Amino acid sequence: MDIYEPFDSQMVNFTIYVSETSVYFYYDIFHSNMDGNSVAIFENNLEQAYYGKLLMKDYFFLNLYQYNKDMIMTQLNFIKIILIYQENIVLNLMMIYLKQLKIIKHFN
Repeated sequence: MDIYEPFDSQMVNFTIYVSETSVYFYYDIFHSNMDGNSVAIFENNLEQAYYGKLLMKDYFFLNLYQYNKDMIMTQLNFIKIILIYQENIVLNLMMIYLKQLKIIKHFN
């Protein structure tokens, strides 16, 4: 018998046992990772995939991905604004310093 463990961790364990006549799929998932409804969806999708049927698109994760992507872009834009603001402060301080040293005669 051949044993395959494509994904094995303390929270999730998948094992495939392959004999000459059968294939067995064993999984062990902590309840914090999957509740009863999620297990039913997982087993239904696993059965459909096993028989070669197309799986329904998972819009939850697609929407979650888009939300996270938008949040990351918002955060990056915020960081850019902060950096530009800080850069302007530094430039203004440099101009004040240079003006005090009378290197620059005109300062707005």
